[in-house]
Formats: sequence, C-alpha cells, structure tokens
Amino acid sequence: MSAVLGRSGPVGARGSVDVVDVGRSGPPASLEPGHWSLRRRLLLMAVGSMLAAWLIGAVAMYWSAARQNERLHDDRLVELARTVMAFADHELDEMGGDTSNGLNVAVDQETSGALQDRYRYQIWSASGKLLLRSSNAPETALGVAGKSGFDHNFLGGREACVYVLKAPSGAYEIHVADMEDQRMAALGESLTGPLVAFCMAIVVMVGLIGGLMTRVLQPLSDTANQLVNRRPTELAPIRVDSMPLEMKPMIDAINGLFGRIQSAMTRERDFSAVTAHELRTPLAALRLHAQIAERAEDPDIRREALGGLKASVDRCSHFVDQLLSMARVEGEPQDAPTERVNVDQLVREVMSDLSIESTRRGVHLHAHVDVDHMRGRRFGIQTLLRNLVGNAIRHVPAGGSVEISARADKDSVTLCVDDAGCGIPPEKRSVVFDRFRRLRDDGSGIGLGLAIVRRVADAHGANIELGDSHLGGLRVQVRFPLV
Repeated sequence: MSAVLGRSGPVGARGSVDVVDVGRSGPPASLEPGHWSLRRRLLLMAVGSMLAAWLIGAVAMYWSAARQNERLHDDRLVELARTVMAFADHELDEMGGDTSNGLNVAVDQETSGALQDRYRYQIWSASGKLLLRSSNAPETALGVAGKSGFDHNFLGGREACVYVLKAPSGAYEIHVADMEDQRMAALGESLTGPLVAFCMAIVVMVGLIGGLMTRVLQPLSDTANQLVNRRPTELAPIRVDSMPLEMKPMIDAINGLFGRIQSAMTRERDFSAVTAHELRTPLAALRLHAQIAERAEDPDIRREALGGLKASVDRCSHFVDQLLSMARVEGEPQDAPTERVNVDQLVREVMSDLSIESTRRGVHLHAHVDVDHMRGRRFGIQTLLRNLVGNAIRHVPAGGSVEISARADKDSVTLCVDDAGCGIPPEKRSVVFDRFRRLRDDGSGIGLGLAIVRRVADAHGANIELGDSHLGGLRVQVRFPLV
C-alpha cells in the first residue's frame, strides 16, 4: 500500500511539480537544461515561416517592379526618340542645314525645361557629324554610331541607358539617353509605400500571433493550475473548457492514471481494513491461549492451551507469509522480464516445501510432469503452484491424494492440480478468487491463496479453469500461453 500511496503523492504535491506557464504573457519562466518553451517555439516557427514567405514575396515583388520600371523607362526612351525625329527635319531646315550632304554645325537648341534634367538627346548625320543636341547632352556620341537599339554607356562617370534610332531616309540618327541612377531612384520611390506597409504588417502579425498563441495555449496553463492546486488525495478527473483535440489524449491519459491510482488506493484501503480485521482473530486467540496457559494449574489444560497457542502462531505465520507473497506479486511490474523455468525442478521444490504439511495431514502427493521448461517469472509461478497445492492439502481428508501435472501443447503450457477433497460447487467458483473469501470458516486458511493465484495468472496472461477432478474433488488448471 505504501508503494501506491508514494506514487500518487507527487500528483498533487505543490512543491514537487515543475510547471512551465505556456499560456501567460508575463516574464518567461526559467527553464532547466533540456526543457523548452512550447509557446516560444511555436511563436518562432510561426513568425519564421511568415517572414520567409514574405521575404520570398518581397523578392518576387521587387523583381517584378524592377522589370516593369525598366520596361516603362525603355518605352519612354523610344517615345522620346520618335518625338525628336518628328521635329528633327523641321529644326534642321530652320538652321539651313542640308542633311543630305551632312551638316557640319552642332547647335544647342533644347533647354533642360523641355526634356527634364534626366533625359538628353543628340542628332548625328550619316557621316558622323553632330547636327543637334540638347543643352545637357555632351558633344561626344551618347551611343555607338550606326548601331540601332538599346545600349549602355557612361556619361560623366554615371551609367546611362542609350537608345539609337535611325531616320527612314538614313541621313541622320537620333541618340537619346536616360540615367540609370535616376531610374533606380524612381524604383525606390515606387517601393517605399509597399515596404512601409510590409514592415507595419510584420509588427501587427507578430503581436497578433503572440496573442493568439497565448489564447490557444491557455488550456495548458489551466490544466497545470488544476494539478498544482490539487490536494494529494484529490484524484477527480481534470476538466478543461474548450480543450483542443491535440490535448485530449494527454488529458485522457492523466485522468486514466488518476482513475487507476484511485482504484489501487481503494483496493489497498479495503485490503488494509480487511487485513486488520482478519488479524484480530489470531492475535486474540494468541492472547487467550497464552492467558489460559499462564493461569492453568491442570497440566492437561495447560498442554491444550499451549497447543492452541502454537496453532495460532502457525496461523499468524501463514497469514504474514500470504500477505508478503501478495505484496511481492502485486508489486512486480507488468513488464518484468521472464526467464526459462525448469518445470520439473519447480514442482519438486514445491512438493519438498509442503512435504511436512502433507505428512502431518496424511495426504499423498504425486507428480506427472511432461514439460521440460517454460518461460515466465519463476517466483510467481512457484507461488501460484505452492498456493494451489497447499489449498488442496488443507481440504483433502486424511489418506487422500493430491496430483500435480504439467503438460504442453502447440501454444500453451498447462499446470494442473487435482485433489480428493470436497471440491467447490459450480455456483461458487466465480467468487473464490476474491481476497479473504473463505467458503468454510474452519481456520484452515485465510482466503488469500486463490487471490494470489489469480494475480500471478493475470500477470502471465494465463487462463484459470476450475472443474471436477477424477480424484473426486477439485481440479484447477492454469493455462500459460507460450512466450
């Protein structure tokens, strides 16, 4: 009983439960090595995934905006070249130039107000003479003469995008240029608004995710608070409102553990109460026989009292032995390792241990073992067999027999004990495995033998059958499955 109570103590002990508050937004609890915060990890995962997705989106947006910006400014250069070509003939005629012969004069005609500072143009004759230029254009060629289309060049140390357009007559060509740094400045201005919105969205989303994470993990905090505030003996199921499905297996497991502990504690309380009650009788008998022997003057009375005293001592000793066996059998873990058990040797040991009792009662023991070995827990199987044979000896009349047999088939090993006693009526066979259940109160037993047998059989996954023996009494068969 103490082992069960010891296991249940930490469940409700305030000082022995380490709880990490994963649902509150206060300062984080200090974590021991190997521990980690579920809230913090989920928040990092959510925020990290969001930032990664948004970073990919931002790169894609920048790439798309850069392509659009480049295409837009290229289109503007083409339109500018066409516009300059539209008035080039008129301007050259006013200057009196003969474009067919190649004019040898370059005239500053346009001002920065007409094309803005970022654009500049030149008109070159087919012979390579500068005919006309904007006021901000250099006297050197913006592009490569005779090479139509887009190109890149450096003007005054600055990179520029140049477009060259030839006149249909072939007498001259137009060079127009746009500065790359001004293009990038325009791209930056167009992305400033989305970038600010992007940063604000990150801040809002982090706060929103943190708040939602706290709300989602609140059931964990509520569960921890319920466990911390419980008394050691409070084993009622945990109740969690709005419990997520992922928490249900854990809560069900904890509630199942509470139920098993409560059942074990109830059984142990009942066992302790019945044990105390059962122990009163032999202890009272001990005291009574001792008093009679002390006060008796008649030797026969004193001898009879001493005999009763000895019988009471034997009964108390048997009672203690059975209690110790029950405690050891029930304290053995379900997953305890098995071993290879020599069945013939085990049967002979049990017969040797009980030979004095059987001789005193005039009972004959016989064994028929057809099994060499079986797998199981040796102490448990030996205890089971000793209790079955001991019960049979106590209920067989003088001159009767008890037979122990063991046989094996393809999927099990069966231990069988037959006796020539009075047997057990079929209607009472379902209750004889209860603790302290005695069909006859003749002082021959305490009602724990068959309870121990059932516990050992359950631990081995064995099946117990009670029937009629060919000797005239009871047959007990325990079928152990092969491991």
